Amino acid sequence: MRISVADLPSLSPLVRDYYFAYDEVREFFNGDFRDPAAFEQQIGRLKSREFARGRMAEVLREQNQSCGCGSRTLENIEALIQDETCAVVTGQQVGLFSGPLYTIYKALTAIKLADSLSRQTGVRVVPIFWLATDDHDFAEINHIDLLDQTGLPQRISYEDRPPQERVPVGGLRFSAEIEACVNALDEMTPPSEFKPELLSRLRDAYRPGRSFAEAFSIWVTHLFGDYGLVVMDPSHPDLIAMAREPIRREIAEGSPSSRCAMRTSERLIEKNYTPQVQQQEGRLNLFLAERERHPIHLDGDGFAISDPERRFSGNELVEMARNTPHAFSPNVLMRPLVQDTMLPTLAYVGGPGEIAYFAQLRGAYEEFDIPMPVVYPR
Repeated sequence: MRISVADLPSLSPLVRDYYFAYDEVREFFNGDFRDPAAFEQQIGRLKSREFARGRMAEVLREQNQSCGCGSRTLENIEALIQDETCAVVTGQQVGLFSGPLYTIYKALTAIKLADSLSRQTGVRVVPIFWLATDDHDFAEINHIDLLDQTGLPQRISYEDRPPQERVPVGGLRFSAEIEACVNALDEMTPPSEFKPELLSRLRDAYRPGRSFAEAFSIWVTHLFGDYGLVVMDPSHPDLIAMAREPIRREIAEGSPSSRCAMRTSERLIEKNYTPQVQQQEGRLNLFLAERERHPIHLDGDGFAISDPERRFSGNELVEMARNTPHAFSPNVLMRPLVQDTMLPTLAYVGGPGEIAYFAQLRGAYEEFDIPMPVVYPR
């Protein structure tokens, strides 16, 4: 039985129109993903940009070699040094055992789209998987849902959570409890000729002492390394430093990204769409990244965080952005701007929720003078 995505009850009107009536939402995006000209135009926009390609390649080489990448991945990393090379980017939180099945679909779509665009445009296009290691929603990444051997839905959860609420999940290290999770997966799934090797690889990746980010990277590299997928942990200080300028502007100008997103949200509402991300007045789209991530609020002519209560002058945070940009972490609306400052992003592969929040960002991309990529459905 084939079910059209148009028939899915959870699909929002905005995303349904993006799929099937693009002219209705054209003003919110930067190109129709069905139109080859949209990709050619984005390539043209990227040619005028400068990226720290050499240092980026060094960091990516180090990150990917540490999780056992193959020669095709290394070739793609080397290709990124060349000025004309572009990227198809996708990403996800670093969930247990790679998280929901759509994570796999995202990686596959990015690989296939990069290959297709390389042949279509004559420009080298590299697939990159952006690891959302800064995300702090432990409850979102600590489990998988699956059907057991009898066809009943089951959940496997890793429960050894940190005592703090806003700790970035990527750096959390597994305790011995992770072995019980792998054993549960073994017991729940039926035998097959592939299962012993896959479980062996999974045990190697997800073992005590490894972090969520390390385990996820090793597992995804095992699954897709032969196809040249490049994994990228953007929390590396040298990578986040490449996005120093939009971080500085977000602070110095009192969150221009919020003002742009709010104006766009008003327009979405006028067209009877519901904005995906609800904005909070007076709040930056950045966190102060210490042991925990702290939301930053405008406070008179300065800034404040609430837990613990502290206040900063505008100049203090601007200087931090200049000198230690890794002291900040982007939220869901700022993350695409940071990503596309670092990378020559031709297209971003996203699910329905991501398509919906990209619809709020075209004005912010223009405000920050960053080319908005073509958004391609996974």
